[in-house]
This record gives sequence, structure tokens and C-alpha cells, in this order.
Amino acid sequence: MRCDDAPRTSAWPRCVSAVVRASPWSSAGTENTRGWSRRMRHVLEVAQFDRRWIETELIPETQRMERAALVGTGEPLRGRKLAILLYQESLLTASSFAEAMESLGGRVRELRPSTLSPQAREQSVEDTVRILNAWHFDGLVIRAEQAGGAARAARVAAMPVFNAGEPEGEHPTQALLDLVTIVERRGPPDGLRVTLVGDTSFWRWPAMRSFVKLLALRYRGVRFHFVSPAVLKVTENIERAIGSDALQFDVGLDLRKVAADTDVLYFVAGQFSHFALQHLYGPTEGERCFTLTADVLAALPEDAVILHPLPAGPELPEEYLADPRVAVFRQAENGLYVRMALLRMFVDERPRSGRAEVG
Repeated sequence: MRCDDAPRTSAWPRCVSAVVRASPWSSAGTENTRGWSRRMRHVLEVAQFDRRWIETELIPETQRMERAALVGTGEPLRGRKLAILLYQESLLTASSFAEAMESLGGRVRELRPSTLSPQAREQSVEDTVRILNAWHFDGLVIRAEQAGGAARAARVAAMPVFNAGEPEGEHPTQALLDLVTIVERRGPPDGLRVTLVGDTSFWRWPAMRSFVKLLALRYRGVRFHFVSPAVLKVTENIERAIGSDALQFDVGLDLRKVAADTDVLYFVAGQFSHFALQHLYGPTEGERCFTLTADVLAALPEDAVILHPLPAGPELPEEYLADPRVAVFRQAENGLYVRMALLRMFVDERPRSGRAEVG
């Protein structure tokens, strides 16, 4: 039986995971989660997650969090504190983590070195984290200035560290929520055709990098189309970069040419203005090679999924947001539930940071 043929009682395909009907804090499935969370200390990169954990632990826990958000969580993280450390500004990721923590009964403190002068930012990441250890925080969300910043924080942290995205690095929680959104619409993404549109120079955008890496490493037969202006095309050795020599991909210059061969359409980022390429979002349909248009929607399969990490620009016009294949706001909603699930698994199962051993 295909996922689409299964009787539907929620947004999730029945063949992926049954809807949790018991209490939001039902013990079903939590034993493995707790064992796993004791073995894993931090959320730093997508390669640390295997497919079994995603399908048997993360997705069921995410479903529990969605139900809990509707009926009440019981505040399992009451008395716990989460620090959000932003060396670069973040709107949706930081707000999503904050809402997730508060929904679980915890407290949040944002620290924004991004707003300080260069002189005031001279304190090292490591020393900042050591201070947070001394203040007995129970979790740390960090958006670092450069790749490796979250790993540096994790080396001295006495609490779980969540990588909230870093330039030329990864954005693992974004990739997980993207995957969850695909799975609830299509089931496991084995064999899907994924088109990424925008700045596909690969190492520039951590959300894209983590998304491609997660699908390529954990699912079979996924094929990628990278569509962008020539100056923003893929330039890296992707196979080596993601650790897979079996990656199936091609590079193109026009979304309309691959729309019919697309199951998941992912707009990477509307950054063309940085390269004086605004004319690519021209006033006529014929000029729009990298944006969602009526022609693209007509060519896309009826069960395609359209994603965007947001905020969106002209690549995702307002008049097409009502199309049922556009899942960008459900994607953002899943960001809340996925991050609630991660906080529940990592923070709730840890000793309080002031008493934990530093690894």
C-alpha cells in the first residue's frame, strides 16, 4: 500500500508512523529516545543522525510535541534554562527555539554578541560558554560567526549544544524539520527528485548544505537538480563535501525545464540582489527562470512539495502561496515541533549543567 492510499487521520502518512493517541507524555517509544539521548550530547551536524533514529525516535517524538502543543505539555522542562547565543542575527530559528523551550515550561535568555562592537565581541566562544556553565544553563543554542563555532562551544559546554546555523558550516535542525515536512507529505524520501533553486554554490548556505547531506547520506536513490544563475552555480566537489561518492545530480539554468521532473522543490534563498541579478525576477513570465510561476506550477506533479526556509523574496510570489503544494508555513510550524522534540530528548534527559561533567 502506498502512503497516499492509507486512511489519513492526521497530516502524517499512516505508513510512516501512527498518530500518537495517548497522553502527550505516553511512555510509548520513549525508552529508546532516552537511551539515545544519553549517548549523544549535542546537535551539531546531520551526519550524527542515522535513519533509524529519525524514523523511530525523532518523528514519533515530533508527533507527540505537536499533540502536546494543542492539549498542554505538562511543562517537563520547568526550572530548566536555555541560552540562545547569536553571533549572527536570527529571526525564525532563534524564535522557534525560544517558543519551543517556553512551551515546555523552561526559561530562555538571549545573548546577542551580533549587536555589540568588535571590541566588545573579543571574548572567545569558549570563555562565553564557560560563563554559561557557571550560570547553570541547561542548554545552549548557538549561531556562530564561522564554521566550527558550535563544535568549539560543545568542547567546553557542560550542557547540550544545538547548532543554529553557521556560515560555511551546517544547520542541522533546519534539515531535520525540512525532512519531517517531506515525510509527512510523501513518506520516506527514497527515490525522490529534489530541485534546489537559488544560490546553489553549496557552501554559502548552511540550510541547503545540511538538507542535501541528510538526504544523500540517509536515503536511497535521491536525485538532485541544482538550478541557479551561472555565477551562483554549484562549484564545490559535492560528493567529497558530503561524504558520498554516489550522489546523483545535475546543474541547470531554468527551473521550468526540470519542474516536471521534481517531487520536492526547495528554494534555497533569495540572495540574487547581492549579485545585481534582480532582472532575473523580471516582470514577464518568460524572464523568471528561478521563481515560482504559473508555468512551473502547471508542470509540477500534483503531489509535489514546495519548501523554503524563509524569509521569502520574489522567488515565492504571494499569489501562489495558497497552492496546496506550497508547504512553507507548515515547514515553519514543524520547526517548532522538531525543536520541542530535540529539547525534550536532550535537555530533559541530562543532568543540570552545573553538575554535569564537561567533555
